[in-house]
Amino acid sequence: MFGRIIRAAIAVAAMLATACTPKESPGSSQPETTTDSSDSTEVEAPPTTPPSRVEPPYSPYVGQDFPNNVYFGDTHLHTSLSFDAYGDGNTTKAPEDAYRFAKGEQVEGHDGVPVRMSRPLDFIVIADHGEYMGVVQGVSLANKDLTATEAGARWSKMASEGGLLEVFGEIVNDGASNSRRDISKDFERSVWQDVGTAADRHNDPGTFTAFIGYEYTSTPAGDNLHRIVIFADSADKTNQVLPFTLFDSQNPEHLWEYMQDYEDKTGGRILAIPHNGNLSGGQMFALDDLDGNLLTKDYAERRMRWEPLVETTQIKGDSETHPALSPEDEFADFETWDLGNLIVTKRTTPSDRNKANDPRTDALRIQPLRTETRTRAAKETRRESIQVRHDWRY
Repeated sequence: MFGRIIRAAIAVAAMLATACTPKESPGSSQPETTTDSSDSTEVEAPPTTPPSRVEPPYSPYVGQDFPNNVYFGDTHLHTSLSFDAYGDGNTTKAPEDAYRFAKGEQVEGHDGVPVRMSRPLDFIVIADHGEYMGVVQGVSLANKDLTATEAGARWSKMASEGGLLEVFGEIVNDGASNSRRDISKDFERSVWQDVGTAADRHNDPGTFTAFIGYEYTSTPAGDNLHRIVIFADSADKTNQVLPFTLFDSQNPEHLWEYMQDYEDKTGGRILAIPHNGNLSGGQMFALDDLDGNLLTKDYAERRMRWEPLVETTQIKGDSETHPALSPEDEFADFETWDLGNLIVTKRTTPSDRNKANDPRTDALRIQPLRTETRTRAAKETRRESIQVRHDWRY
């Protein structure tokens, strides 16, 4: 369809160009001459003046030194390296398979069915969870680096005895409780390096872009504060760090510090995209930070610096708006998650929806007293859940 539209546009442009170009009569390439019969003296006729060209009724563009092409891709794809994808049945399909699929090749799905995209993507971010990346698959295969640690050996034994579901449950609980087990750094480093190597191998400038990235899975009190972290660099730079995860801190501001540190260390570039804000219980764009302090100009500028984009829709629901906020928008209820936060520890009630006003009025309700409504105990509990460990460096 796009091809027909483009061809039609070219045809229309050609017709307009033809219509606007002065036509010459046959043999009129040279000035016309006439002969005076009285003395046979040739007299040159005055040149024909072409019709004046009509100027467009608007100013021409000053320049187009900005991106204006549209590309289609996926910024959130899990493989067998993610604990949840592995637990859902994808035990064999690695980044290599995902890249081939995204580029339009036929691959065999984890259910054995051959699959191919009707149209290849322009780019992809394989964003496996940074937390315990590759661990579930690793303990299932009795990886030697993992089994060299107490936790890895225990999980591997459980998996070999048919207890993989229990391993999965403990990993989920570790994330919910922000308690990281002693997992081999060598294993983490080798998995992350493999991620970068696969991306570099499939990256084809001008044809297909394979971004190196991962998912930061902060979920304090069940509120989804996940980010997709995307690097604009190849593995020679991303291999200089390890992913910053919720085990380092659940506070996104500390993720931004890691991002600054990465750029300072490598000279590379990095950004983060807030992911599934509809499952955040209203906390993805709260009016105060995780310590209960009102947002500041500095906070806003840092967030705009590191998170210039935001995800509006995803398989787990739409994050753009809500019928209570946009009652006249017929699409406001499209794929709306209306239960609560990610693990439904907070539920959305009819009264919550009725209280949802135009967010622009929030600015009128921000008062210093707002921070005093949080109890000291609640603040301390939250601070304990977002302690920073800053152990992403080698």
